[in-house]
Amino acid sequence: MPESLPGFSRRTALRGLAVTALAAPLALRPLTSAFAATTLWHPNPATDGLNAFEGIEADRGNKHPDRKYVVVEGGDHYRFNIWADDRDTTGGGDRQRTESKGMVQNGTVLKMHNGETWTIAYEMFMPTTLHGTSKFTHIFQTKTPATNAGPWVTIDLSRSGSKEIIQARAYANPGSPAIASTDLAPLRNKWITVELTLTIGAKGAASAVFRDGVGAGAPVAAQGHLSGVSIPDQGDYVRPKWGIYRSVQSAKTDIIDTYVLFRNYTASKG
Repeated sequence: MPESLPGFSRRTALRGLAVTALAAPLALRPLTSAFAATTLWHPNPATDGLNAFEGIEADRGNKHPDRKYVVVEGGDHYRFNIWADDRDTTGGGDRQRTESKGMVQNGTVLKMHNGETWTIAYEMFMPTTLHGTSKFTHIFQTKTPATNAGPWVTIDLSRSGSKEIIQARAYANPGSPAIASTDLAPLRNKWITVELTLTIGAKGAASAVFRDGVGAGAPVAAQGHLSGVSIPDQGDYVRPKWGIYRSVQSAKTDIIDTYVLFRNYTASKG
């Protein structure tokens, strides 16, 4: 791993951290959904490692076998690295990705189906080098594996001139409307909380909350709700993805070596 990528720690040894409770921490619980929801996914990076996901999608053309794209760092969080010269095998060379896909608990793949309501929450750290872009940059997306359809609901980092925003979007709806949106700059270089409540279906619903920090007292930076959101399982299931998936057709000053960190994932159904 090149030392030139800022902030990378070589410590990927797994530490024995126990999951202290099955219920989501208070700061990660939805503002509006029922507290009685059953928490089904609560991976521990130290013990589950990358087995918390169905798989990793990065350097699928195997052009950079020496690079570490998704690692457990510090024993308590996942680090997703990407380099400016990475290219995905899709899109004819116009995009790059470092993503995890799916949710796995104790070897069982969790699947979101039509009619179900899921709340997915986690904490995220975005460095200064992770920019909003004029073309697409998804740091979360939902898709249907069997058809490769979607993305349905996404979290995007966008740019209009010098203004950068983070927004949850109903990406497959006409015009890809925002569910919740706020300035990106104040949320960088700190751990923040993200919470999504998704009702799966062709005419589903989505709520999003961004908290400026972690813990029960962390202020809400943005929140919103949309109904009639396209999140269909299409006879299969809907699968979440995390990481960095972006077009390289944005300004070169925005497509630079960077990373994103995630920790304290939970997913609840009910």
